[in-house]
Amino acid sequence: MFRRVLPVLGLLLFLAASPVSGDSIEEVTGTGLYIQSNPTGAKVYIDGISRGTTPLTMSDLSPGRYSLRLEREGYLDRQVRISVPENGRVRVSLDLERATGRLWVTVQRAAGSPDSNILPFNPAVYVDGSLMTGSILTLPEGFRSVRVRAFGWEDASRTVYITAGAMETADFVLRPAAFRISGLAVSRQRFNPGNSGNLGTTEFSFEASSSGQGTLVISNAAGETVYYQYIGPFRTWSQTVIWDGRGRGGTPLPDGVYYARLETESLPWDGSKPAERSASAAVTIDSSIQIYPRSLFSGKPGFLFSPVPDQLPKGSYQFDAGLLFGRPEPSRGAWTSLPFALAFRFSPMDRLEIAAALNVDPEFEGDAATAFAGSVKWRFFGGGGEPFGLALGAAYGWSWKGEVSPFGLVSGPEVFVPLSWTFPVPITVVLSPGLAWPGERGRPDEGIPRGIVSGGVGYRHRIFAAGISAKTDFAFAGDSPVSLEQFSAGAEFKFFPPPSTFVFSVLGGVCLRDSEWGPFGGVGIGLIY
Repeated sequence: MFRRVLPVLGLLLFLAASPVSGDSIEEVTGTGLYIQSNPTGAKVYIDGISRGTTPLTMSDLSPGRYSLRLEREGYLDRQVRISVPENGRVRVSLDLERATGRLWVTVQRAAGSPDSNILPFNPAVYVDGSLMTGSILTLPEGFRSVRVRAFGWEDASRTVYITAGAMETADFVLRPAAFRISGLAVSRQRFNPGNSGNLGTTEFSFEASSSGQGTLVISNAAGETVYYQYIGPFRTWSQTVIWDGRGRGGTPLPDGVYYARLETESLPWDGSKPAERSASAAVTIDSSIQIYPRSLFSGKPGFLFSPVPDQLPKGSYQFDAGLLFGRPEPSRGAWTSLPFALAFRFSPMDRLEIAAALNVDPEFEGDAATAFAGSVKWRFFGGGGEPFGLALGAAYGWSWKGEVSPFGLVSGPEVFVPLSWTFPVPITVVLSPGLAWPGERGRPDEGIPRGIVSGGVGYRHRIFAAGISAKTDFAFAGDSPVSLEQFSAGAEFKFFPPPSTFVFSVLGGVCLRDSEWGPFGGVGIGLIY
């Protein structure tokens, strides 16, 4: 496209206010006028007549000189003069400046309040929920909610209207706060102390209005105290205490409902009698809630090459990232690419799990093949200490190149029925039959599906999990009633050391594609909660 900056800018553009960085005006191929603004959505007035909002094209605008004005709520108006030539188009791009004013905030103690050496006075100013610094604030025009907080002092707030180009004032007077606790919350209403690190704990959080201290007391259904922990002294509003489901001796407590009572008292600055406040909540220890990481790279959570029926507890999630090396794609030579994957799974409700994965296979000498897949899985049996697990899942994948990615992601629709049996050791055996309709870019090559059989054996420990798995595809079409299409097998080891929620993975295996074998290895890192 032919384009040139107009040589005599002063004849075409003058600003009612100072120029703004990012403004431009240029002549391009076409006729009329094209107007854009940052941000978009500004009202456009040509010689005082409304013509629409930016971005706006006016191809039929007659040649001549015009007055252009842009207006947008919360921003300063922009006005320029333009000249539209007979055989060209003028493109005008203007940056809009926010309309701002200033607010002078003053904060002082109420008459009769103690000095800072007795009751610390460190006020913080929040405007529309954001923490501000300084006493003179530059704010966008309009109504603004201003709140002042200082620990140990009552909050003060008001709404102020900021006028563009003007200075407003807001004076606040704070008084010592009465002692209160509020908002007692539990991070996990049900948890299993046998899970690794933070996965085997629950967190009690609450807010205190002023200085104090307290004790968290845990009792069983019989009313017996099984655990207690001192909290404090309180030096800020937010307070947390973590319980790992163990008694005073450090031994995990049996399954059941437990009652947590928060007993607090103030630490008065004036030597008065301490005020006592309490709150309570119930939690359940359930050893059947087992949170273990799974391989997610194929979009179907489970072993490396086989989905499993178990799932995360409601509200839990897992993120995973992995990298393969060697010859994960047998049709190519070794070390010709480093495929990587990003994946996650989430359980929004009991028995339901959602997962998704992105696979990228960047060749060192060639294009990068991209694939992604998502799946949903409904668990019928398993969990709650049941040894037998059964689930039904459906997945859909899309691949730019090929039917199966190096991570085992299938391009096209797929259904699978994973079954498992968990022994007391604990060792889990999984078998997962299914059907797939593979094809490039998610379109099945033919109406007859391929049969898929996968399975594996896994061992789970409190801080690590290991497993081996295999998968094979059978084609029902062709000269042979059933013919082996491809085969994959792999081993994996996942380490999740306490107290963190990070997961470190090492994996390896071999794949068969079109009579070509390819060994590979890999590493991964993730997060589970």
